[in-house]
Amino acid sequence: MLATWLFYPAYAGLTIATRGEWSWIWFQESSRFLLIIPVFLTIRRYGLSQKVLRWSVVVGAVAAGLWAYYQKVMLGVARPAGGGNHIAAFGNIALLLGIMSVALWQPAWSKRPRWFVVPVVALLMGLFASFASGTKGGWISLPFLIWLAIGLLDKPTLKQKVLVVAALAGALVAVYFYSDSVRSRISVIFPAIYEYFANGVVYDGSAGVRLALWHGSFLVFLEHSLWGVGFGG
Repeated sequence: MLATWLFYPAYAGLTIATRGEWSWIWFQESSRFLLIIPVFLTIRRYGLSQKVLRWSVVVGAVAAGLWAYYQKVMLGVARPAGGGNHIAAFGNIALLLGIMSVALWQPAWSKRPRWFVVPVVALLMGLFASFASGTKGGWISLPFLIWLAIGLLDKPTLKQKVLVVAALAGALVAVYFYSDSVRSRISVIFPAIYEYFANGVVYDGSAGVRLALWHGSFLVFLEHSLWGVGFGG
């Protein structure tokens, strides 16, 4: 496992050094694999309490939701970004913490239903931070996450499955109609897809740009599928 984490940054660093001028900006993503190694070794050596992990994700989700509320409502920030400028990272991490809260607390609330309120609050706070940030990339995962949520029930019946899907789908529809920011973020997706494929026009700075990047990357892959073009190629 350690060799896997070392291979990617080593290969990326070697590629940058041999194909062009060195730049830490190009190396920053692969360097994160190096940063996880001491964390992994520490946890393997000393362990990690499940109780600490459960409460940590709950605190993280609640903190993200409160911070998003403060920025969105109190400060009037259009798209809360937590403590920095990484809006997408903030929204996606908040959503992930909310979902992890439900999953990690499943053994507790399946035996003692009163504990169910804890992960539900964390989930709602994580969802709020995600919606407030306008990070629609993470929203694509919601249908899949809803399906996983059904699997957390103890031998769910067909009625329970339908109720869970209906409740979550209804909540998402309500958010869409009652949140101007969410509606404005979603409303540009389909026009962006149509304009790009029909007219070759980048309609907006989010979905349209991503389509152009994916298309360009695919064309580069077709032409240089074996060795690639390197950083900045």
